[in-house]
Amino acid sequence: ALCYDDHASRDGAESPPSREGNFWNLLAHLRSIGMGSLLWQGNANVQQIAELEQLQQSFDNGTTPLEMMEALRQYSSETQNSNYQSVSVIQRRYQLIAWLEDCFRQQLPFPLHTTSENTNARANPNVEYKLHSELYQTQGLTETVKDSVLLRQALALIMAGRLENAQDLMRSNGLSWRAAVMGGGKPFGYQKTSSLQGLESKAVGNPNRPLWQCMLWRQVQESKRNSTHEEMAISALLCNNVKGSFANPCLRTWEKALFAGVKAMVGRTEDALLYQQSTMTNNKFARTHLENTLDMAGMDEERLLETLASTPYPEMAMQDDDPFADATAAFMIGQVAVKALLQGMQPTLDSGNSVTLRFVTHLILYLDSTKADSTGSFATASIRWELDKIRDPVVVKYIQSLAARELWNLLVLYASMLPSQTMLQQLPPLLAPVTNPNDRAIIVKQLRELQPGHELDVLRAVVQIQQDQSLQSIQDVEGDEMVDDSRLEIMQGGESDNKIMKALGWFCVLDDHALEAIIYSNTVIRRFILQDKLDLVFHFVENVRPSTIIEYAEKNLEDDDEEMPDQVEIQRRTSAFSELYAYESYLRAEQGVVEWHKEMDQTAVASQSLQRLTTDSNMANWNEDERAIAINDERRQLVNKARELAADVVGAARSARKALVDVLEHPSGWLWQEDGDTVSRAGGSGRDAEMLALRNQVLPHIAILHCEVCQETAQWMLRILQDIVVHHGGEVKSIEIALVLLDPAVAQSSNAEERASTIKQSPFSPTYWSTHALELSETLASDTFSVPVNEQVLEQMAKLTVSHLQFSSDLQQEPGL
Repeated sequence: ALCYDDHASRDGAESPPSREGNFWNLLAHLRSIGMGSLLWQGNANVQQIAELEQLQQSFDNGTTPLEMMEALRQYSSETQNSNYQSVSVIQRRYQLIAWLEDCFRQQLPFPLHTTSENTNARANPNVEYKLHSELYQTQGLTETVKDSVLLRQALALIMAGRLENAQDLMRSNGLSWRAAVMGGGKPFGYQKTSSLQGLESKAVGNPNRPLWQCMLWRQVQESKRNSTHEEMAISALLCNNVKGSFANPCLRTWEKALFAGVKAMVGRTEDALLYQQSTMTNNKFARTHLENTLDMAGMDEERLLETLASTPYPEMAMQDDDPFADATAAFMIGQVAVKALLQGMQPTLDSGNSVTLRFVTHLILYLDSTKADSTGSFATASIRWELDKIRDPVVVKYIQSLAARELWNLLVLYASMLPSQTMLQQLPPLLAPVTNPNDRAIIVKQLRELQPGHELDVLRAVVQIQQDQSLQSIQDVEGDEMVDDSRLEIMQGGESDNKIMKALGWFCVLDDHALEAIIYSNTVIRRFILQDKLDLVFHFVENVRPSTIIEYAEKNLEDDDEEMPDQVEIQRRTSAFSELYAYESYLRAEQGVVEWHKEMDQTAVASQSLQRLTTDSNMANWNEDERAIAINDERRQLVNKARELAADVVGAARSARKALVDVLEHPSGWLWQEDGDTVSRAGGSGRDAEMLALRNQVLPHIAILHCEVCQETAQWMLRILQDIVVHHGGEVKSIEIALVLLDPAVAQSSNAEERASTIKQSPFSPTYWSTHALELSETLASDTFSVPVNEQVLEQMAKLTVSHLQFSSDLQQEPGL
């Protein structure tokens, strides 16, 4: 796919391949006949002489030129599946010609219609093509213009390896003589054909091929005025006249000149072989043509490229900053040039050109993939050493370039080609800026597929980096005196905290990462609580953390228990869930206190109506009995209203108190871990200190909240009872009697002793709440729960003791401390 500009849609693509694409096409052609062709290490001229001598021994005086040419091509195809050392020179050069023809075929200025239904047929040199002459109408053109147009099209076809199509084009436009001239290079011989009489031998080819070659050579040398550049270019290519080709404006590009040179080298080899045929030895035209092409006798790929580099035509030379042409030249020459190419890549990488970096990266990876080729050894040790030395740095540079351009979907793919340790060092910092959930999902799934043993290691490192960066940004802003308070507030409670919360998304893509999501969720909650950011904790739990995470984690835990995981993993998961449940308990307590406060605020407004009696304006005109009935009815309504309000407060206070006690009396102690190693395995080495700090911060705070809930609820109950006393005038002379009116259970007591017991158990009694508050001292003193007690807790308990004595006195009860 790299051979095409439109990498995503090679099939049916009409855009021609780029120079980079031509290079990859070269590697494909060379490797198709073996690794020895891709990384050539032989002496071309010496090896070719030996190959021709071997071929000549198989010929006799009756061998025709056509049979000799077929034997040469057959010789080159016999070694296609051979080992590394036995790739022939002529075979490799035929592949070079096939490669160049393929490149030009993709650049044809007009369409070729294939008879194949294969959409990739355009790149297949063996597919039959047909020209439709009606598409190339030349009527109305002058003969000179018509000839120029047809020759231009014919030249493109010949360079694309479509000589027969070029001949068809000429015949379809009434220029059969040109078609005959173009076909004069076919060697003479006999071809067997089928007929009614059976197989017959039919003479084919040109018996005067050397004469034809000399004629074209002379035509090119003389360059008649009435001959077009296209015609001279065709003649130069057909007769292997390299100088004529290089001098022709139609062939004045690096690729075209390269094609002319390689074709001339192969043509010289073919002519040298054909000259050994008995009828050719004394043929003066054959000898003349060999003399004409003498400069190609010792030519090889390296000398050809040097010739192009020294050409007087700048457009035929390689550009100094063209890495694709440099690489093409290196692989044409062989291993020595490839090694030099690898050694000179560092300046290219430092240039910062993303296209060049992409090319070099893929070249390095391609060469690295060839080390496992089954056809033989990879290459010399020096090339292998150079490749191993630059491979990882090149890939690292490339993934850094991908990250800079936010091509996240490619990052893991190329990072997976690095050694595991290098990948774990380089990839996480590059993934840290990724915030889009879709990009994260792609990355996590690629990690699962490409790095199954390291996916969680990478994700943990990414999340840790995002945490560290967010915390560092807050510290930097706090230390910057030029930053105003509004910006500081945003950084402390906005951008950085939001990034920390959203980092959880890395663990929410795959269900079996749910445990990691729980562990990270615990970390976020723990640190936000330590920073007194309770609002963010509730936002994180309710809006950021997916509600299904805990369900998936618990399900995965059950499934894994059936598979008998190792003891370390069991302890890690147990610790994570223990911490999770502890935080859920704490958040329920905080939420319960919030709900209690809301109820207290609502009832405070409603209870104000108990401080005054509504009287009718006509009450002054009523008699004493009527006024007594009205006042008693109002007092009864007042008690009922007070009972409703008190019941609401009791419900909220009981819920809050229970949630607070659940934290203080959490099984085995809230966040208490006796095994320090287990703590570390569940979330990191800093977790031990954070959990200890959290216990010292949260548990005293919960104890104080418990005292406040009980104290304020008791005082609220006392105010309600006092209001009842006031509104009943002298009929209710004590708090105890007001409690009897408020609580039906107390009123139903049959004797004083039972009433005293019922009053203590009544939630409408102030002493009920102060007693429960003081009972907390047993929990605080218990070694089971190990609640840390500070001065604020002791001070709060002392105040509660005093309040309890006062409440007991008001109710005429024994304190019972």
